[in-house]
Amino acid sequence: MNTFATIEEVLRYEHVTYYTVRIEVDDKKEDENEFEKWISKHSQDDSIKDEYQDLISFLERMGKELSAKKRYFRHERKAGALPPNWKKLKPQEKEAHVTYSKNLRLYCMRITKSVVILFNGDIKSIRARTAEECPKVRKFFRQANNFAKSIDEAISNREIQVDTGNLIFDTDFEIAINL
Repeated sequence: MNTFATIEEVLRYEHVTYYTVRIEVDDKKEDENEFEKWISKHSQDDSIKDEYQDLISFLERMGKELSAKKRYFRHERKAGALPPNWKKLKPQEKEAHVTYSKNLRLYCMRITKSVVILFNGDIKSIRARTAEECPKVRKFFRQANNFAKSIDEAISNREIQVDTGNLIFDTDFEIAINL
């Protein structure tokens, strides 16, 4: 089974451009990209409605006014995760923050303060201390780190170039991935 991913832009704001990946297995592209899958799964879940809206609002605030500062992302090996560790934010950055009781996670990769790649995620169980210990997020954590490793290599090999607020790559560029 040959598994690849393509990169596509999903949101563009003044300060941040967000990208995501779409998986392709044996020459068949999945209907939804990874960020769309995350939205589809979590946007209608009333038990995490506030956490979901908080993350969506935070993505918008980063894009429109804050930029993607390193402290906004939880370091998760090669990848990152949202929401931020709220204790690391300045008071003015905590605007509209809600208390996370369900621990919704969105895995991502911060390339620069103006380029972020959004992946997928789930609700981290409260009993799990780390993402690896949680049966729900482990898959997404590992997947995000595989994507991030491949993207890092493509940047190092100049297959992907980073320009102010943009990723530049050939239209037929694909990342070989192990899922």
